[in-house]
Amino acid sequence: MDSLPRLSTHELDKIRALACTLTRNAADADDIIQEAFLFSWQKRDGLPPDFAKWFSLLVANCARNRRRKQDGFNPANDDGAGAVPSPDEGPDSAAIRLESRGRLQAALADLDEKTRHAVALCYIAGFTDLEGSKITGISLKAFKSRVKRGRNQLAATLAE
Repeated sequence: MDSLPRLSTHELDKIRALACTLTRNAADADDIIQEAFLFSWQKRDGLPPDFAKWFSLLVANCARNRRRKQDGFNPANDDGAGAVPSPDEGPDSAAIRLESRGRLQAALADLDEKTRHAVALCYIAGFTDLEGSKITGISLKAFKSRVKRGRNQLAATLAE
């Protein structure tokens, strides 16, 4: 094979959102995705038929490996990707959106890594519970439990 399977813009957007959530930094997320594409290119003759799901798992694993090498999350490294307001958005609504985004990012950061990964797969990358369980390699029941626990923790944190 002399090329990689194509990812739709929608699939790539979901994968980038997943990487951004797991790394908490847009520049790191882009590096992770490039690393995953390089790995995919090196393995291009043995890629699975469902490339998008496999690639999502690869990105998640690359992000996890990078997190393990780091000393931990430093909020000063967060580049605020996505913080630019829409041209149609007024200053008040932009401020509210950015505050809400910050609270959500902080709440996600408080989740343990496995729970955050499950929540990100479902609510950011848009995978179903079944797809998420296959990506993470755990049972469907265990995956649903992680998502529910994460959702409950987020709700409690954001309600404060």
